Amino acid sequence: MRRFFSTLISFVSLFFIALVVSPYAHAQSGQLYVSNQVDKTVSVIDPSSGNTITTIPVGNQPSAIVYNGKYVYVADYYGNGSGGGVTVIDPVTETVVSTILTDKPGTERLTLSPDKKLIYISAGGSTDGVVYIIDTTTNTLVHTITANFNEPDGIAVSPDGSRIYVVSQNANGSNGYVSVIDTSNYSLVATIPVSYSPTDIAITPDGAKLYVDNFGGPNTNNTVAVIDTNTNTVTNTVSSVPRPYSIALNSAGTYAYVVDNNYWFGGSNGDLTVIDTSNDSVVTSIPVGNVPADLAISPDDSTVYVANEFSNTVSVINASTNTVTNTFTTGNNPWGVALIPVLTTKNDCKNSGWKNLTDNNGNPFKNQGACVSFFEKNH
Repeated sequence: MRRFFSTLISFVSLFFIALVVSPYAHAQSGQLYVSNQVDKTVSVIDPSSGNTITTIPVGNQPSAIVYNGKYVYVADYYGNGSGGGVTVIDPVTETVVSTILTDKPGTERLTLSPDKKLIYISAGGSTDGVVYIIDTTTNTLVHTITANFNEPDGIAVSPDGSRIYVVSQNANGSNGYVSVIDTSNYSLVATIPVSYSPTDIAITPDGAKLYVDNFGGPNTNNTVAVIDTNTNTVTNTVSSVPRPYSIALNSAGTYAYVVDNNYWFGGSNGDLTVIDTSNDSVVTSIPVGNVPADLAISPDDSTVYVANEFSNTVSVINASTNTVTNTFTTGNNPWGVALIPVLTTKNDCKNSGWKNLTDNNGNPFKNQGACVSFFEKNH
C-alpha cells in the first residue's frame, strides 16, 4: 500500500510539474529579428522572454527581413541615402558581413527563391520600377528585371521557382496589378488586374492560389484578391478586411494572416485578420498595435508576430486561440519582423525547440539528439 501511495504521489507530482512546464513547451527557439526604421537598426529579441539580446546597425529605413539558412538579409529602403540596398547579417556572430547597394531606392520587400540561392527584391517608382536579383552564395547583385512595373511592392515566388509575382501599386491613380515573370528568361508572361493600391502578395504552398492585399484609398474598397495561378485570373475577393497591408500564409497553407494598417484613413490601432483559405472567408480580426507593418509566422504555425510601427512593439499572437499573449518592446518605428531559427545554445533544442531550428545550411533537425549533437560539434 505504501508503494502504491508513493507511486501515486510521484505521478501526481509529475503531473503538476508538467502543468508548470507545459506553457513553455511551445516557446519559440531561435531569435526574433525586428528592423527599426528611425533608428536604422535591427533588434535581436529572445522570443521566449521578449528581452532584446543586441542591436545591430544597418542601412537607412530598414524594412523586410528574410533568412536563407546562413545569413539574414534586411532590405534598406534608401540603402546608403540615395539608392536602395540590402544589409547582410551573420546571425551566429550577430554582425554585418556585407552591404549590397542598388541604384534605385524603394527596396522594401524581398523574398527568397525556393532553393534559397536567390533573393528577389522590388524597387523603383512609377517609371523606373525594377526587381533586383541577388545571389546569396556571393552576396552580389547579378541581374535586374525590367518589365511593366509601376511602383512595385510585394513579391512572391512559385514553389517550383518558375514564376515571380510582383505587385504594382500603379501611381497613375487607377487600379494596380500583378506582373507574372518567367524565371527562365525573366520575361513578362501575364498581367493580372487587381484593385486599388495593392501592397503585398503571398502564394499557397501548392502554388495554386495567390492572395493580394488591396490597400485601397480614401474612397475605395479595400479587399484581398484571390488569384488562380493556372488561369492568372481573380477568382474570389475577400472583403471585411480594414486596410490590408502585409500578408503571409502559414506553412500548411490553411490560413492567411493579413496586417490591417487602418491608421492612415482615420482608423485607430491596427488588426491582424485571419482568413480561412479553404473557403476564403474571414475567421476573425485580432486587435494589435498602432500602424502594424509586417508579420512573421513561426515554423510550427503556432505563433504570429506583428511589428507595430507607431507603438514601437511586436504583438505575439497564439494562432490556436487567435489572441495576443505578449507584447515585446522594440526600437523606434519597427517595420520588418522575422523569426530566425538559429541555434545559439544547447538548451534551444529542449522542449521541442529543435523542431523550429536549422543547421547552418538551413536544414531542419530530425530530432532533439541531432540538434544537440550539431551544437556540440560546431560550438
